Amino acid sequence: MLVTLGARVTAYDPVPWDDPLWWRWRGRLLSPRYGYVGPGPWGWRQDPFFDRRYDRAVALLLRDRASGEALYETHASNEGISAGSDALLVPLFDASLAEFPKVNPKSHRVAVQAIR
Repeated sequence: MLVTLGARVTAYDPVPWDDPLWWRWRGRLLSPRYGYVGPGPWGWRQDPFFDRRYDRAVALLLRDRASGEALYETHASNEGISAGSDALLVPLFDASLAEFPKVNPKSHRVAVQAIR
């Protein structure tokens, strides 16, 4: 049996044109849509386009060594506002194997307990 593992963490920087109303409010220092929060007159921008998002994904493929036929393939993904550490990949692999050897070809949610 051949086992192939894969993992990736991708950072996404949002761009203004992801927002359907970006042309209306961009360019203003004090946007009526988002504004500023925090102490003093300037604070920090409360704008979702300043938030970097991270997409984490893992994959596992089991192949028969003799024939090369795929026996089992699974994926798991998660997104958040921090890159986290490699320790976040362990619960993703746990989630991808939560229903092994049962095969469910549709996307679905799986809950796993992360140990700190």
